[in-house]
Amino acid sequence: MVGTSGPGPRHSVWVFLRTKRKPKGAAIGTSIESRVARRQLEFKVEKDILPTLTLGSVWRLKILWTRNIGVFVGRTVPIIGEVILAYDVSVISYRSAIHYNQLVKPEDRL
Repeated sequence: MVGTSGPGPRHSVWVFLRTKRKPKGAAIGTSIESRVARRQLEFKVEKDILPTLTLGSVWRLKILWTRNIGVFVGRTVPIIGEVILAYDVSVISYRSAIHYNQLVKPEDRL
């Protein structure tokens, strides 16, 4: 999936850019969206109250907490996009099947 071209939120989930420093155990690299959000939204909150997920934390089922709003936005927006995409695909599939069943003979229905 890495390097796949085309529109959609899928690009943000995968790592594209290399990073110079990472803490021990952190995922290698960062996404384009995450880097842009960090630069544009450099606001910090006093405590770690913003929940975020990364590809690695999803596999470990661990929520990461951050203070930086840019990090929160850069990690959360792609996840919201994936949820919207999954919803759209399921609704389109369901409605297409219903419409097809209305058009064809009873023996040809899904």
